[in-house]
Amino acid sequence: MFPGLQLPELALSFPHGGMDIAFYAVAIVMLVTAVFTVAVKNILQSAVFLIFSFVTTAILYLLLHAEFIALAQVMVYIGGVGSITGSIVGTVLLCALPELLRAVGDWRLVFYGLAVIVIMIVRPQGLLGGKELRLGRFIAKLFSKKEAGKEVA
Repeated sequence: MFPGLQLPELALSFPHGGMDIAFYAVAIVMLVTAVFTVAVKNILQSAVFLIFSFVTTAILYLLLHAEFIALAQVMVYIGGVGSITGSIVGTVLLCALPELLRAVGDWRLVFYGLAVIVIMIVRPQGLLGGKELRLGRFIAKLFSKKEAGKEVA
């Protein structure tokens, strides 16, 4: 583009120089948002800082090339931290969503990222919150033996 302009190689080599800068920048943002999560008095502001803290933690995992751990953390957060059922629902949603968005082509990942951010903002407690599906009762009723309205022990 400009024949006389020479750009330094270090600025262009993302895996070496730029990766360290990106890692430390995201780490600082993560630490600051984590501190603000517990320092602010407004619960809504605390929830927003918590969301940013979770997102920056996932970005750190991506920078470390640990994509599975980053995705697992997002799945657990979206599903609900205190809910096993919510984590399963969040996992199914995050795995099915890219396939549902395949029709939009190249914009698929943009819409996927926006959907994840919207879910985190709209449902900070997770998709199911702390609620669990009670499969034990359902299975017990399904397999219990009944005769003419009377249970057989």
